[in-house]
Amino acid sequence: MWFIILSIACSTQETYTDEQGNPIGLVGLEIEPTEATLLTGPEYSESQEFTVWGIFEDGERLEATYVDWDVSNRSAGDVDDAGLFSPSESNGGTTWVTAEYANMSAQATVTVIYTEDVIEGGADPTIFADAQVDSMQEWPWLYPEDGVALPRNTPMTFFQWKDLKADAYRLRFESAVSDISVYMTDNGWESPEDLWQIIAGTNAGGQVQVYLAAAADGAVLEADPLTIEVNRMDARGSIYYWSSSVKGVKMIPYGATEPEDFLSIFQTEGYCIGCHAISTGDDHLLAFSYADYWQQSKDPDYPAEGYMEILHLEDIEDFVMTIDDKQVGNYKSFTPDGSLLLAVWDYELHLWNGRTGEYLANVTPYNPEQGIYHQLIQAEWSPDGTKIAIATYDEPPTDEAVLEGIAVLDYLGDYEFGEPEWIVIPKELFGSSKYLAYYPAWSPDGEWIAFNISTGDSYDDADAELYVIRPDGTDMTYLAAANMGTNLTNSWPRWGPLPDDEVLWLTFASRRDYGYTAVTGDPQIWVSAFDPSKIEQGEDPSSPAFWLPGQLSNQNNHVPLWIE
Repeated sequence: MWFIILSIACSTQETYTDEQGNPIGLVGLEIEPTEATLLTGPEYSESQEFTVWGIFEDGERLEATYVDWDVSNRSAGDVDDAGLFSPSESNGGTTWVTAEYANMSAQATVTVIYTEDVIEGGADPTIFADAQVDSMQEWPWLYPEDGVALPRNTPMTFFQWKDLKADAYRLRFESAVSDISVYMTDNGWESPEDLWQIIAGTNAGGQVQVYLAAAADGAVLEADPLTIEVNRMDARGSIYYWSSSVKGVKMIPYGATEPEDFLSIFQTEGYCIGCHAISTGDDHLLAFSYADYWQQSKDPDYPAEGYMEILHLEDIEDFVMTIDDKQVGNYKSFTPDGSLLLAVWDYELHLWNGRTGEYLANVTPYNPEQGIYHQLIQAEWSPDGTKIAIATYDEPPTDEAVLEGIAVLDYLGDYEFGEPEWIVIPKELFGSSKYLAYYPAWSPDGEWIAFNISTGDSYDDADAELYVIRPDGTDMTYLAAANMGTNLTNSWPRWGPLPDDEVLWLTFASRRDYGYTAVTGDPQIWVSAFDPSKIEQGEDPSSPAFWLPGQLSNQNNHVPLWIE
């Protein structure tokens, strides 16, 4: 323990400590200054010395030394035993500097502003120095969208804007804790991973304004800034998605900059695989189907149609079920622990033991009033394994059949389910039977079901849009920011793992533009933040979506399963 040593700060000589050096009559501590703003960066860093005063019963104010010092945010800097605060040279941020003694404390707030100028492509930053600055009349940004929200560990962002025929461009990332300028000659900037981590890490839990300026002919035009929200937490886990371009499943650990061929056509004897499902427990199981139903309808001799395999995610050579077992299923879903696997085939619901591959039962719910079984297409277990959400038909399925809606069923145990309770019936919402509701997906906390509504056949439908609803059928909400617009094929939503935060992450496939980057109309994986508290305030809970870094922009990517 540090002992406080008080030096007399006045002319009267009184004793303020006992024989052991402990203060007598000390009632509080004060720190000076109480606030400080410091600049830091790779070439320059400011420091701040703090002084602590002891306040006594008689009003005496004496300087204190040898107190305990601490900071709340060591990424912004640290303080030594003498009260000298030195900021990090690679990060900005806000921190509290605290001095403690004898169960008393005093606190100061330090704001560290990270500053850096980056010059790329031979750009001349001096042309911005003395030029007159005017406002751009049109919004130049192509990507990202204003208001986009990103996990802290997003590895990069490719800023793209219209070609303004400028001699040079400047991006300025400005916030209370950062002021970074990047100069370039191209109308786009793909942030290096190390610099982007400084920007994101410095502004985690806050916002950064991005200003674009274009210099030409001695004048500078500056656009209104776009706002980026940086989540205070890292995103965890990996995203496994089906790429029809490689006829298999690819994987991107969140934060990586390139995908892995997790299970491709070359590993499955030349057969396309997809319609995959993954259990979320400690022992991850992967189930997938060979080829597709539509392929069989075109070619009756197409081999291995719809046959399933189950394997261990951590060891793809460790099989639970193989194609030789000739088990047929599609639209699969595991219970969280992987003990049960649901799959739909021929509009009926079937159940397997997910750990042994044993077929257990046809569990298609029966409708006693109509004397028929419900016609089913897609099923999804709830995170606690007590319910399923499922898309249903209102008539025996044909090519023109209309999806009745999305229902929730209780799992009763012993391979039995309760009667469906419909929570979404599109023809009641829109007054027309042409609308479909499908692809239900439970949020990791079990509070929400994301799904699609469209007017086509539910497969790759151009006007597919994203909605959420509570499992009891309340608070149905259109995700305006995530959808962005119409006819973008916003399809097959899936959630990220439960984060240590209020914000959830929702992934989906979309045929939208990725700035000016050539995606040639291919669906790509996009991610949107979902803040359920905004629904209670009558606001859109989604944020503008961002392109999942690491994808190959020339591939067709669908069905993103995000597993921790």
